[in-house]
Amino acid sequence: MNHAWRGGRWWVAALVLLNLSLHLPISDVFDGFARRYGFTEYNTATHAVFLATGVAITIWLLLPSPASARVRPALACLGLVIGTAQALIVVNGIEAIHYPQFALMAWLLIRSGVGLERAWLTTTALGAFDEVWQWQTLPRAVPGYLDWNDIVLNAIGAALGLLVVVRLRGAVLDDRVLPIRVLGAAVAVAAVVALMAGPVIERPLFRLTPGGRWFHLLSPFEALVSLAVIWGITRLLIRGQRIHPSP
Repeated sequence: MNHAWRGGRWWVAALVLLNLSLHLPISDVFDGFARRYGFTEYNTATHAVFLATGVAITIWLLLPSPASARVRPALACLGLVIGTAQALIVVNGIEAIHYPQFALMAWLLIRSGVGLERAWLTTTALGAFDEVWQWQTLPRAVPGYLDWNDIVLNAIGAALGLLVVVRLRGAVLDDRVLPIRVLGAAVAVAAVVALMAGPVIERPLFRLTPGGRWFHLLSPFEALVSLAVIWGITRLLIRGQRIHPSP
């Protein structure tokens, strides 16, 4: 095991532990802002901050670079996924925190020597574990069900991390994607499990939050389809890049 992976492994482990242990304290801080300034004002401010940050990062990703031929199509596809997620499954502005949170985790894994596709898969799996842990152990600040919406948001964040890495490097390091038969087998098995775990489409189609926001709660099968789409976008980003790293 090389030194880069050894150091990176501990950074990732520390981030995972922080995610698990600080969820309630951080939620309490932001809930305090909402109570102090009013939910509408707080929600508008968080939307504005994340939107401005997203626009700035998007402009940077679109700037000409050696990786533009891969980054731009993947960014366009991921942008459609993010727009759909924001319209249908996100209930308030602070939920955008999933994007940088899991982009950072993916970046740390890649820095530690994990390949791009494995970094996305690992980060997505850790994001799913984080949501299961919250559902099973936290006494408050979480719904009474496994939140597949957040699992998908975590996966989007991980894909954003890959985009940032590819843009920073200028290209991917001789990185290969898994064989298509492996991807197909994994998705097929997951589809069977997802169909056994719940309906194809969660009903009612839209639910109303206490804050007055309509949203759709993803079923396990809908979440699987979303994850497969995001996985495909990461493969679009990775495939065909064979350039040495910048110093």
